[in-house]
Amino acid sequence: MTNDKSLLILGIDTSGEYCSVGLVQGERVLGEISESAPQKHSDQLIPFIDKILKDSHLKIQDVDGIAVSLGPGSFTGLRVGVATAKALAQGLEIPIVGVRTLDMIALNAVEYCSGRPWSVEKSSKLDHYSSGRVYSAIDSRAGYPPKAGRTTTICPIVDARKQQIYTAVYKIKSKSRRTEEPKLKKMTKDLVLTIDEFFKLLMTYNSRLMTVFIGNAIPVYGDVIKEKLCGCPPGVGGGGQAIFATKELWYPRASNIALAGLEKLQQNKKGDNLFKLKPIYLREPDIRAKALSYMVQG
Repeated sequence: MTNDKSLLILGIDTSGEYCSVGLVQGERVLGEISESAPQKHSDQLIPFIDKILKDSHLKIQDVDGIAVSLGPGSFTGLRVGVATAKALAQGLEIPIVGVRTLDMIALNAVEYCSGRPWSVEKSSKLDHYSSGRVYSAIDSRAGYPPKAGRTTTICPIVDARKQQIYTAVYKIKSKSRRTEEPKLKKMTKDLVLTIDEFFKLLMTYNSRLMTVFIGNAIPVYGDVIKEKLCGCPPGVGGGGQAIFATKELWYPRASNIALAGLEKLQQNKKGDNLFKLKPIYLREPDIRAKALSYMVQG
């Protein structure tokens, strides 16, 4: 394998509305393609991979490793992305690593809190990733960004339908000195919850901290969150404790996924077990749930 610092990593995300591919060499981002493609991931993923390699004057055989978003998210999209990534890794005989989608969404809120690349504080049995490239555009109301040394809660909220969300709770402490990098810590595992269950969880970790919400469940539950957390009536923006990320931050960036994959491969050159790697659904896919229901009824 190439020197760890110059590994060429392909990142793939098909967990949600967007089909996204990214290419990094070492910590340098060579390119990224990201387009809205509801229900069309299988049509667009391979052409996007071909294009990003061609634009970078590279061939698929030059790729040293593949990183793929595992979910939770769209069942169909995840199957497409993971199956494609595994097929490429097996065919090219290169390592593959999976990254958690909620971790990648949480990354998008970090740069606004710090203005610098960031590092991760390890927590037992939870996956964490650091990245030198994070995109941000936070709706900066309610006295944001936070003051030096202040702790902020970050909550990705992804619409899981059936009146549920995929979520996890993270905390980030902003730098107290110019030379200090902030720390992002994952406080919970990935969860699928009703909005009421989510509020109970958030109260456990939030206390009076500022909370950044990020994800495509904001249009569905944003007003409820404002009302619950800061007493704002529906339709009124801002609030003392709730900050909402703008839409361009709701989805993972494949370049960040590739960078996360690079970090994992630097720690373990073999990557994940190709045959055991699978999407993270958190609940049964609808088609399986329906089949089980029919079996019980029958």
